[in-house]
Amino acid sequence: MLERGTIVKWFYDRGFGFIRLESQGFEVFVHVTAFNDDPSGFPPAIGQKVSFTVIKDKGKMRATRVTRDAVR
Repeated sequence: MLERGTIVKWFYDRGFGFIRLESQGFEVFVHVTAFNDDPSGFPPAIGQKVSFTVIKDKGKMRATRVTRDAVR
């Protein structure tokens, strides 16, 4: 199921961060490789709105197939 959320933490030097889900308010882990379909070339930014799928990986929730929402 496609979720929407906001990047609330990003560790540029380590290539990962956390997204807060709009629907449930909790945070899920996201790795920079989850943005592999994003052609912008820019690193994720705190406050950026994204759409993604949540999967369970090794007992923990994480975001995958992340796309950045267009700025309006």
